[in-house]
Amino acid sequence: MCIRDSIKLVNHIQEFSRKDIEQARTPIKFSKVIDQTLLIMNDQIQSSNIRLIKNIQKDLPYLKVNPNDMEQVFINLLQNAIDSLKEIENNAVLEIVIYQKKEQNKFFIEINDNGKGVDEQIRNKIFTPFFTTKPAGEGTGIGLNIIQKIIRKYNGTINCRTLDGQGASYII
Repeated sequence: MCIRDSIKLVNHIQEFSRKDIEQARTPIKFSKVIDQTLLIMNDQIQSSNIRLIKNIQKDLPYLKVNPNDMEQVFINLLQNAIDSLKEIENNAVLEIVIYQKKEQNKFFIEINDNGKGVDEQIRNKIFTPFFTTKPAGEGTGIGLNIIQKIIRKYNGTINCRTLDGQGASYII
């Protein structure tokens, strides 16, 4: 990482951590939030040998949200995907898809990976506070619950679509 990128990252982390803008909703482009999140997550993605695919529709509207909320959603979802993909030896893929269905007046965000997926027996528990499949000391079990609360704050939903051993897809 070059010095300019390091300065950019530090400045962004400082901005992200400011509490006085916590409730502010501003019109944002999701492509910008994704880019800012990837600035934070890029080293992890690259060091894990993960191929990142971004498929973001060009003509998306601005949405009035708190950028820190959305960044927190993306950080948690990307971290979960990265953790799952660490078990893939070859061809680990992480995909970010953002699109709008104008006929339904709906905006969709998908985070897809080709990791181990989510076992059917625990799928109904993943948004429960403190539920984790990670070993002790590696996960708090609150990430997906926090994401769900943030998304509900904006009248949205989040669902997990998965087949055992074939990856996971989180659709907002």
